Amino acid sequence: MCVTMLGQIVFMAIMFVGLVLTLVSMFTPGWRSFESKNSGIDLKNIKDYDFGIIHLHCSDDMFPNPTSVPRGAPLADNCEQWWQNQPTWEKVVIACMALAVLCQLIALIWTATTFCACCCQRYLVHPLPILACFATLFLIIAVGVFGVKNQDSIESMPSNVKELLNSDATISYSFYVACGAIVCMVVDAILGCIVVRIAKTPF
Repeated sequence: MCVTMLGQIVFMAIMFVGLVLTLVSMFTPGWRSFESKNSGIDLKNIKDYDFGIIHLHCSDDMFPNPTSVPRGAPLADNCEQWWQNQPTWEKVVIACMALAVLCQLIALIWTATTFCACCCQRYLVHPLPILACFATLFLIIAVGVFGVKNQDSIESMPSNVKELLNSDATISYSFYVACGAIVCMVVDAILGCIVVRIAKTPF
């Protein structure tokens, strides 16, 4: 039982790191980067386009077409309009990242809740590798889809931004942070299987 509990502690630690990496990758603006055609232009000054996959806030200035949402519209309307403007593949990426976070949170809560269980522990640890595998799967889908489709990012940009950039988009640091989250989840899935096996072994 002590070995199982130790395995659960390590599982929770790795899962927490994976959750942090997933959230960091979701909410940082470094999923893609573009080179300016004019070396004198600082792309950070371009406010019309977000280089991440999720906006931290929904404002009137985030849309390429100012008339798409009335000036001063409620925040919910702005966010709804932003979501509708996303290409389907990017919605898939965002949804899979969100599902991965959900699996990670459930895994952490479940492990913490059952950590001190006095009985049936051999059965209570069974969901651990399953949740880790689902989180891994969702992250792999998100990273895979983005890796294949990120070159299409420039097509959804406002024309005034598009004309300043080269046609090629390159993946940036947030993408690699998500890859780090995948590594954590793969390790946790393997560890979860080991914990389940140990829990089944009579001592």
